[in-house]
Amino acid sequence: MSTPPAVVNLQETVQARFGVTLTRRQLDTFAWYAAELLAWNERFNLTAITDPSAIETKHFLDSLSCLLVLKPRPAERLVDIGTGAGFPGLPLKIVLPRLQVTLVEATGKKAEFCR
Repeated sequence: MSTPPAVVNLQETVQARFGVTLTRRQLDTFAWYAAELLAWNERFNLTAITDPSAIETKHFLDSLSCLLVLKPRPAERLVDIGTGAGFPGLPLKIVLPRLQVTLVEATGKKAEFCR
């Protein structure tokens, strides 16, 4: 099975930058998330970032930079206010499955996407 473009370097980069090894399931979830983001973006303007490598860098890796703070002292809960298309809350939830994440978004189309 080939790796989707939006996650081609994700495993290696997350390991190097944050010391976290992603599972195959987590990588598959990131790939699904990127595909859904692009599909929904055709109908609603969720993000200006549509290049798969830019999604990996500017959405996923930027969101996961929060791991630098969360990893030493794992939080139990996270509230992502103004989440937009789920950033940084959803990528953090993918990597930290025990983290209770609440996404808050005022724009209806973006909130619908996050459901």
